[in-house]
Amino acid sequence: MKSVYPWGKDRINIYQGDGKRKLLEILSTLNFNKDRAVVFLDPYGMDVEFDLLKNIAETRIVDLWILVPHAVGFMRQLQKEGKLTESNKQKLNRVFGEEDWFEKFYNEYTTENLFGDEETFLKKAINEKDLINYYNSRLKGIFIDVAPSPLILKNDKKSLSSTMLRRLKRKRVNGSNQNSKTFIGSETWQIRVVSSGQVTWNPVTGCDKVSPGCKHCYAEKMARRLQLMNQKNYKNGFELTLQPDALQIPLKWKTPRMIFVNSMSDLFHENVPLEYIQEVFQIMVSAKQHTFQVLTKRHKRLLELNDKLPWANNIWMGVSVESQTFVKRVEFLQNRVRRLNFCRSNHF
Repeated sequence: MKSVYPWGKDRINIYQGDGKRKLLEILSTLNFNKDRAVVFLDPYGMDVEFDLLKNIAETRIVDLWILVPHAVGFMRQLQKEGKLTESNKQKLNRVFGEEDWFEKFYNEYTTENLFGDEETFLKKAINEKDLINYYNSRLKGIFIDVAPSPLILKNDKKSLSSTMLRRLKRKRVNGSNQNSKTFIGSETWQIRVVSSGQVTWNPVTGCDKVSPGCKHCYAEKMARRLQLMNQKNYKNGFELTLQPDALQIPLKWKTPRMIFVNSMSDLFHENVPLEYIQEVFQIMVSAKQHTFQVLTKRHKRLLELNDKLPWANNIWMGVSVESQTFVKRVEFLQNRVRRLNFCRSNHF
């Protein structure tokens, strides 16, 4: 380094050892009235703790450049289901300078298990860009000035690797954490292709076979198994059974979620009374914080009841298409049903 910068060789000093301790020593010698400094931090993993950044900010005379390992460091520590070791939690507490990050990074979900009991689980709610924004907001709270935007560094595979922050400026991020939607369609219509919801809700259980797609019905096998286990909602096995005790469940879930309706039945089964279907729909309309996916193979009854049901933007109506033969279900309903939002193909 001295050979590269001979003009400053008398002012270049190389230190080996604890970088944090040495940096704090240097900071303590700075004079606000006459000194100015630039600090470049390229941490190993997550070694730079937030308290050190506070010490730098408090001098008010240091221009800080920091390489933030948001991808190779932070994101790797954040398990999808929040199953972090206590050691990793404490490490992230020190890096972020607060303990509230966990509540901001993870959402809590409640779902009904196969036995009809509610289970609560966590799911990571942020991506890399969200994490950059969060870290910037933390740093913006301790530094006087901020740069317009950070420099995103990528590895040789063009994946996000680290973020270069000059004085820890906030980056404007366009985009969201919403689920992406894919569309297929022709000149006159579109179908939204979606997967099953985050949670299931079964106000009806049991069904009958109406097409070849029902031959290997997973719900029938599951219902028989639950019947043998004496689960109260499946005392009738796979016979069609209304479950009025389950009607209010979505209203108890306050956190917005995607709900797949009747994974163990078909709401438009011919033996489900119109009044009961209307009651199910009214619950969906009232639970406007959620999005409901309703799937049926009984497209003719759906068309028959279409104008008798209360519809809302949070209700996605869909039909199952298990083979090319049954594309007719979509074609039959095209421009006839008020809200035909998606289709599910099992063996298309």
